[in-house]
Amino acid sequence: ELEIVNWRGDEDQWLEGPSSASAPSRWMPFRKRLWVEKRDFVSLPGHPEAMHPVQSFWEGLVQQFHAVVMKLGI
Repeated sequence: ELEIVNWRGDEDQWLEGPSSASAPSRWMPFRKRLWVEKRDFVSLPGHPEAMHPVQSFWEGLVQQFHAVVMKLGI
């Protein structure tokens, strides 16, 4: 289980992770819980599309984040 605190940084900072935050103001109280399976992080030999599963996971998370922000009007 992965709990995400809403992030106000730009997309590059999101991909780098929360450690790139420079100020507490970048965080907001909205939280989103996601179920993450081990296969989301494991590369499959011989499958080029699975070469960067972690990057794909974060890109999907960023898209979900933007959708939540738009819906909540944050």
